[in-house]
Amino acid sequence: MINYDLSDTLVVGSGVGGATVANELSKRGKKITILEAGAYPKIGTERRALNFYTGNILGPGEFSVDKVEILRTIMVGGSSVVTIGNGVRALEREFKSNGINLEEEFKESESELKITPCPKENMGERTKLLLSASEELGFNCKPMTKFIDFSKCAGCGNCSLGCIYGAKWTSRNYIGESYKHGAELKTSHRVLEVLHQNQQVKGVKVQTPNGVKEIESNRVILAAGGIETPIILQKSGIDAGSHLFADVFINTFGVVKGSNFKNELGMATIIDEFHESEGYILSPFMEGPLDMLTDRVPLSRKLLLRDPTKIIGIMTKIKDLPNGNVNADGSIMKPINQIDKEKIDNGFEKSRLIL
Repeated sequence: MINYDLSDTLVVGSGVGGATVANELSKRGKKITILEAGAYPKIGTERRALNFYTGNILGPGEFSVDKVEILRTIMVGGSSVVTIGNGVRALEREFKSNGINLEEEFKESESELKITPCPKENMGERTKLLLSASEELGFNCKPMTKFIDFSKCAGCGNCSLGCIYGAKWTSRNYIGESYKHGAELKTSHRVLEVLHQNQQVKGVKVQTPNGVKEIESNRVILAAGGIETPIILQKSGIDAGSHLFADVFINTFGVVKGSNFKNELGMATIIDEFHESEGYILSPFMEGPLDMLTDRVPLSRKLLLRDPTKIIGIMTKIKDLPNGNVNADGSIMKPINQIDKEKIDNGFEKSRLIL
């Protein structure tokens, strides 16, 4: 048993949820210890990304039983480090219909993260071509709002590898702030279960570099992500893991003969007019070399994308049904039923029309 002061709060996970809680509590004088399963790796290249992405050629791949791939990273900052920086309000209307007005909270978050629409001068050639084609077809294509400091953005298109220019907000920003207020970060500490007795939390069981240990605390905040959190809860005797959704997406590509496209910022624009009526959005996106290393990409597509300077792509991201499950053994069930398949098909047809 590793004995901490029982007044300590253990925060499990250093992604957006865990880092935010740790930062806010540490600013209020609370003693915080953050337990992170991953390391603090270097970022910015495909080779480095192989150390923190799940599901690449160095690992078995994280597929649901239904063959939907679940992408995530195990590292300090979690998946916030590899997002493309999109900052879009979610569930605003749903909360409001239940009497919860989050307008001020949205504004506070947007101000703190400096969320702003992508300027046209930061859009790449592919994006501008797709913007023009979309507008010609009468679609309402608009700049994506992002938590990116565009004065620092190099337009390299490597957001999903981690930004080396410090342009994109990640939860590592909050981890740094929490340090200043006395928080402690323990890397390579994977929490296995929450220890409890008589309906009282007693601490956590943790896999550390030196073996399995127990850390004592009467306050534990689980923020280990959408996959890991329900696994920990189930191993702790709490029913969890149902209603999984994954923002399922596909990419549709076209070839532009004679082009010589350069790397560019992904998802710089968005068509969301079909989100409410048909359940999907469309946005420019290009897969990079890292995607070619994953076991999910068939050889035929790898050959098609061998010269990305001539390829242009659109992502269809759907509002999939929360019909999935995460099991205690880590297996994932995420079926794509007919309703979700129709959303994907409709987005594909619109993408093909634009291309």
